[in-house]
Amino acid sequence: MEYFRIISWLFLTIIFLGCTHVWATQPLNQNARDVVAESPIGQVNANPLSFGAKGDARYKTSGDGNALISGTDDTAALTLFLSDRKKTNSTGSHFGGSSLHLGSNVFKITGAFTINDHYTTVTGEGYGTSVIHALTSGGNIDTPVITFNKGATGDAWNDLLSGGGLKELTLKTDASSRRNTGLLLDYAEYMRFSDITIEGFGLSAIKAGLWESTFSDLKLFGIGANQTAVGGVPVTGVIDFDSGVMTNPYRDASNNTLFSKITFSGCYGTHIKLDAHKNRTTNIHFNGFALETDPYAAADLGPVHELPFIYHHRAENSAITNGFATVHSTGLPHSAVFLKMVETGGSTFGFSNFQFNMSPDLGVNKRAPRRMRSFASLDGPNTILSLNNVTIWDPSDSIGYDVAGGRPALFEGTGQVTFNGLSIQTLRGKEGGLRRATNVFARSLKSTGIMTFVPITVTGADIGSTAFYKFNNGAITLFADAIPSIIDTWAVGDKIEYKTVGAGGYSGLICTQAGTSGTLAGVTGSVTSGGNTITVNDASKLLVGDWIRLSGGAAYNLIIGISGNVLTVGREPNTVTNGALTFHPPIWKGFGAIAP
Repeated sequence: MEYFRIISWLFLTIIFLGCTHVWATQPLNQNARDVVAESPIGQVNANPLSFGAKGDARYKTSGDGNALISGTDDTAALTLFLSDRKKTNSTGSHFGGSSLHLGSNVFKITGAFTINDHYTTVTGEGYGTSVIHALTSGGNIDTPVITFNKGATGDAWNDLLSGGGLKELTLKTDASSRRNTGLLLDYAEYMRFSDITIEGFGLSAIKAGLWESTFSDLKLFGIGANQTAVGGVPVTGVIDFDSGVMTNPYRDASNNTLFSKITFSGCYGTHIKLDAHKNRTTNIHFNGFALETDPYAAADLGPVHELPFIYHHRAENSAITNGFATVHSTGLPHSAVFLKMVETGGSTFGFSNFQFNMSPDLGVNKRAPRRMRSFASLDGPNTILSLNNVTIWDPSDSIGYDVAGGRPALFEGTGQVTFNGLSIQTLRGKEGGLRRATNVFARSLKSTGIMTFVPITVTGADIGSTAFYKFNNGAITLFADAIPSIIDTWAVGDKIEYKTVGAGGYSGLICTQAGTSGTLAGVTGSVTSGGNTITVNDASKLLVGDWIRLSGGAAYNLIIGISGNVLTVGREPNTVTNGALTFHPPIWKGFGAIAP
């Protein structure tokens, strides 16, 4: 019996001492700071409420974008909580890491947080459930809410942060007190971000200098309204890979990063900036891409709307796959482009299984002026854009019309465009569509591929006159059932191949002198001898690249620019006042039947 009592006493003593140790190591609100300092291995999976956070912020009404009406400032408590993790050892080896769970709370904060240990993941419980809501406070306007950054010690390997990320979490700020950046990834690799929502920030949702990382189910709302440009170059983007402003001395280009299922909703300006401070940004891919915005509301007008949606510089082998972009508008013209590629030493970008739609607010039955300068602008002979199974809907009603600098081609600039399965759907001429099929690609581009040109009615119905154009290094061949009677512009070497009844094949025409077919009535123009601008009474039926003849002037002139009713052309040797303006027709040479 005595032996049994001794054993029982020892057993209870062990249990008591164990519980005492557990109680002693739990963080308490009143001494959380001391606990963290004394516990280098951290409190894995601790709750932020045990560090003094309240998570009690509330919104005026349910739904997105509503301002907070109450809530405790949880900055200090979350700082303690996010510091409570396993620590990387002194040599910087890639060990450590923690999973920090925020729970179902809305945390109002005015400060910022840095994660500087490897493999540290902050998790929540999904959209609108786990929220960090950052208010503007003094110098925090330009401070990212969360930064992943190991720090600079002078050793590139030790400064590289590996692993970790965010999961099922929302970062947001008030529209009335907008912070500028949500998330900064500075010199990081192998990061994972899933089910992340970022909302309301003035410049960027994400600024990144990172490698071999993935983002999935990323939702970005109402970001970028404070963006600016210097010399036409966007300073930042909603997602910004230009790491030149980051703090780490080993900052470099990003590469091998995948965005799977990404949504831009109501964002502004440059949505994606693919750039690099040095070297090159490579292999950044977006799969499952959705962009829809209405950036041209009267209350939001400003320089931000002249920025390209995608800016591509010092970048290569990046692409958007399986997605769409819809840009709504109220009808005011802008000089923005969807994709701007700038390169001096080689650059590639691609779209696959992609649809672009420039949608008037009131639908195709209530047409408004075209809104943007062009779909893509390539600057540099070594820029290469590839298109695979891409549809651009109604460009004649949306892009390249009535904007400053004239009406350029849908694809403009210098470089190369290759395409397969490209479909251009445009309003037919008598309903206002002015886009010439041969003006889709500027002649300065070395375009190669097959394009389907589909004229549609204002209700969106195909009118059954689809045409197929083959481009070969810029030269065009049109395949048609008969010689077309449409207005279009042709260059030397272009061909038309059309069916010949009873011939069992095709007959063809080859252009021997450039010109524009069709008629141009009721247009007059004036020019001074030796001048290169013609002022006309109506330029609405003209496009850059058209060939015109001014009665009493030279035989013909090529339009190289349009600004309002002023045409920029080749030098005119004569002075003409109110002369009739007509198209100068191309000259064709026929060739015999060829095999179908």
